Amino acid sequence: MPDVTFYRNEALPFLEAKQCTKSDLTYQKHFHEEYSIGSIDEGETSAWCDGTMHQVEAGRVISFPLYMLHACHPASLTVWRYKMLFIKQDWLKQLERRELEQLHIPFLLEGDKNQYCRHLIAGILTTPSGKHCA
Repeated sequence: MPDVTFYRNEALPFLEAKQCTKSDLTYQKHFHEEYSIGSIDEGETSAWCDGTMHQVEAGRVISFPLYMLHACHPASLTVWRYKMLFIKQDWLKQLERRELEQLHIPFLLEGDKNQYCRHLIAGILTTPSGKHCA
């Protein structure tokens, strides 16, 4: 059974976070109804995204727009930890077009943007008011 924890914070009702450690799952092609941003903490994965395969190693941030078909196949199921943020589309719809265009995150982030986003994801998961859900 995978070790999966979901986090919610009443102050951020449009956001849900998930942390997975030592998952014994590979993920077949699927999509999310939310904008999804992932941070690979340990291990690496072959990530299929919209018809293209990418190798994503620890320390990288990946993102999937709403309804984008994708799949992840970790190189090792015993060394595979990651965090995901899911941003609800109701909140995204409230943004003005210009703000929404600025929110766009490429599938793989690079350099300082990658590190900054990893820092933000980790911060959301460690806030004291976050609630854990099994």
